[in-house]
Amino acid sequence: MTGCHARISSTKVQLVMPELLFGLIPGLGGTQRLPRLIGLIKAIELIFLSKPIASEEGVELGLIDAVVPSEELLKVSQMWALDIAEGRKPLVRCLHMTDKLGSLTEVREILMVARQKATQHIARNMPQYQACLDVIEEGIIHGGYAGILKEEKVFKELLLSETSKGLLHIFLAQNLTSKISGVRDAGLKPRRMKKVAVIGGGLMGSSIATALLLSNIHVVLNESNAEFLAKGIQSIQGNIRDLVTKGKLINEKAKKALSLLKGELDYTEFRDVDMVIEVSCLKLFTFTRLIVL
Repeated sequence: MTGCHARISSTKVQLVMPELLFGLIPGLGGTQRLPRLIGLIKAIELIFLSKPIASEEGVELGLIDAVVPSEELLKVSQMWALDIAEGRKPLVRCLHMTDKLGSLTEVREILMVARQKATQHIARNMPQYQACLDVIEEGIIHGGYAGILKEEKVFKELLLSETSKGLLHIFLAQNLTSKISGVRDAGLKPRRMKKVAVIGGGLMGSSIATALLLSNIHVVLNESNAEFLAKGIQSIQGNIRDLVTKGKLINEKAKKALSLLKGELDYTEFRDVDMVIEVSCLKLFTFTRLIVL
C-alpha cells in the first residue's frame, strides 16, 4: 500500500502492519515509505504494536489521501489516477520524501529510545524488532533504495528463522482451534476458574502461577520437597516485586495477588481446585499438562 502514488480508502477500513507478530518486518518498502509518509515516531509505533488504525485516522496521519463511501471507491480511485497521469494532481514518490523524518540527530535519538523499549519492554528475545530498526536506519542514512535492498535481505533471513516459524505456527494453531467441530459451535461456555493447582515451581511453573495470581485466581503451588517449594514461592514473589518496581503493578494489588498463593508438599488442597497444571522438565524439553477437574 505504501508503494502507491496515492491511497484511497472506503470508510471505517482497518489498516495494520502485522508483520512483526509473525517474526518478520514489513516488506515491499514498508520500512522505508511509512516513516516518510507519517513520520518516524508514529511509523515505529504502528509497526511495533501492530495496532490497527481506522482509515479516517490514516487521513490525519498522511497515510491515506482520501476516504470515500465504498460504492464510490472504484470511481474515485480511477479519477484520482487519471488526475495524476494528466498532471492535475502531483505524482508523489514517497521514497524520496524527507520532510517528516527530521534531522539525523533527531532520527538517531528516536531510534535509540525505540531500541531501548524493544529490549526492555516489548520483545526482549524477538530479533525482528531490532532488525526492523536497523533497516529503517539504513534507509534514512543511506537513502530509500539502500533501505529497500537491506529490507529484502533481512526479510528473507527472518523468514527462515526459528522465531518466525514458531510465531507462524502459533498463529495458524490459534486459527484452527476456533474451527474445531463440536466444540466451538456447540455453544459451550468456559468454566470460571477460581482455584488452580500448579505442580512444579521452577521457571515455567512460577511464571504460570504468577499469571494466575494476577488474574485473581487462588493458586496451590506443589513441590516434591520443602527446599524446592521455598524457591518456587520466592520466584513468584520476585516476579510480582519486579512488576511493582517497574510501575506495572501497585502495592495493594501485589499484596492481594500474593495472598492468593499457598504452598503444599502433598495433594490435600487439590480436592476443590478447578484445574491442575503439571510442569515437569526432562533434559532440555519442558512439558506442561493440563487436567481440568
